[in-house]
Amino acid sequence: MKTLWSKTLVAALVCCLSAPAVAAAYETPVLTKPSKKPYEIKIIGFRAFGKKRIEEFTIQKYSDGHGLERTDLNRSAFGVNISKILDFNKGKVYTLYPAARQYKVAKLAAGPVAITDMKIATKEKSAKVVFGVKCSTWIMRTACPITMCTIADDLGVVLSKVVHHNLGQTGFEAVSLKLKAPAPALFMVPKDYVEIKRTSPSTSTSADQNEPLELSL
Repeated sequence: MKTLWSKTLVAALVCCLSAPAVAAAYETPVLTKPSKKPYEIKIIGFRAFGKKRIEEFTIQKYSDGHGLERTDLNRSAFGVNISKILDFNKGKVYTLYPAARQYKVAKLAAGPVAITDMKIATKEKSAKVVFGVKCSTWIMRTACPITMCTIADDLGVVLSKVVHHNLGQTGFEAVSLKLKAPAPALFMVPKDYVEIKRTSPSTSTSADQNEPLELSL
């Protein structure tokens, strides 16, 4: 019997062989509300050409379960090291640049639409368990590619996402999950960081808040 993964991959290959390649922007499937439970999650992201992975990056995600969340991104191949602290209570997002010991503050904008809210996404009937947490699997087919993601029902966070396209795959997968409260200091800007002041209203935009895109996973 074919697994869900193999059936999805076959469907993706058939789609990619039969449908023309089209340029499109794909929103990362995230939930726009903070988790009501604390967690620490380590994620490995990747971009692949064919069967070969051409880039990998690491993401650490934290939640205190009370409106504070943090995402750390490390793209060692490009020397990128950046963090975002989301304060849903105050409606602010803090972007940290550790190498420069700087940070900036902006208004917390709404995140991408959750895949669970998209009419073109379908939920698989068979539930799965990841690191002891019950999850739902969602599949979104837009001709080619096909997006498949796993969402932790209780935590409201995406644990894996894979986009099958005509050149390969992109996505990420959680490699560890701890259901415990992170250290409070993770959600605070270090005292020795210098704030980057805005020079004009146009410097604070929704796109700016969500860059790099990996921080929205």
